Formats: sequence, structure tokens, C-alpha cells
Amino acid sequence: MPRLEVIGDWDTVEKTYDAILKIFLKHEYKIDYAIAKKPEHKYEYIHARFHPETFDEFWDEWGNKQNDEIGAIPSA
Repeated sequence: MPRLEVIGDWDTVEKTYDAILKIFLKHEYKIDYAIAKKPEHKYEYIHARFHPETFDEFWDEWGNKQNDEIGAIPSA
């Protein structure tokens, strides 16, 4: 994600972080599972791609291009 904060695009920043939060909340069970036990199967991991309206995971292959925003959230 470009550093939208730097250019002052606060509307897009807010929408982006809101969407990321919704993804985390929708898939919280997978995050909790991964904390409790290392996932063994592909479907147990939180995916990097999501539908922009439903936040459902996309499981189709997409090559090497990585367009995820999960890493945009700073860790504490």
C-alpha cells in the first residue's frame, strides 16, 4: 500500500484500515487457531486476498504478485 498518510489521502487511509479491521474480525477464528496451534493445511491459514465487499477469502492461485494488506498493520 502506498503511504497514503504521507500524501494526506485520509479518506482512503480510513477506508483501508477499516477494511483490514473487518477482515481481521471476520477471520478471527483462524488467527486464534494459528496462535493456539500451527496450521497444518492450507485452508487453516489466513489468506492474503479477499473479496472487497464480502471480505471472503480468494483461494485461486495468483502467481507471485502479492497484494495483501495484512502486513500494513504495525505490530505492537
